[in-house]
Amino acid sequence: MSRDDFIPNQWYPVFDSVRLKSGRAVGITRLDQRLVLWRDASGGVVCMKDRCPHRAAQLSLDRSAPGASYVRFTGCALMPPADAC
Repeated sequence: MSRDDFIPNQWYPVFDSVRLKSGRAVGITRLDQRLVLWRDASGGVVCMKDRCPHRAAQLSLDRSAPGASYVRFTGCALMPPADAC
C-alpha cells in the first residue's frame, strides 16, 4: 500500500504495544514519518515525531526514553504534548 491509500488524520495501528518496554524508546517510520514511541511513568504509550525540538536530534537514538527524566542530547526535560497520539 502507498501513502495515497490512507485517509489523512485518522488513527492507524503502527506498533504492537506488547513489544514496547518501559524505559526504552523505539523509533519507527510510518507513512514516511519518523516517530518515537515510549511508555510514560504511568505505563501509557506516547508517540511523537522522532525529533528533539531543541536541536533536531533523533530521540529514538537515546538509550533512555525521552519522557523518563531528560533528553541526553540537551539535558532538557521533554514531556509529551497534550495531543500526542
